[in-house]
Amino acid sequence: MKKSSNTFLQDVVEGLSTTNKHLSSKYFYDEKGSLIFQEIMKMDEYYLPEWEMEIIKEQSAQIASQLPFEEMDVIELGAGDGSKTVEFLERAI
Repeated sequence: MKKSSNTFLQDVVEGLSTTNKHLSSKYFYDEKGSLIFQEIMKMDEYYLPEWEMEIIKEQSAQIASQLPFEEMDVIELGAGDGSKTVEFLERAI
């Protein structure tokens, strides 16, 4: 394949040409990508967010009680809408 100046096209073609198909996560961090990811997280087939939220709802207070801090800064890491962080903080306080 001829090297293209279009990095996105090149990344997509390369990622989907492999046996284990993949796309770089850098393409999912804009507003549209974030909305798409939120829709994916709601799908029955993508069960991890539901399990994560269940753990957060059931264990946040216990987790927070084990933290050796009276104050802390919270940093949201990764893509998403921050709903799990909000849920944790609401239940941990």
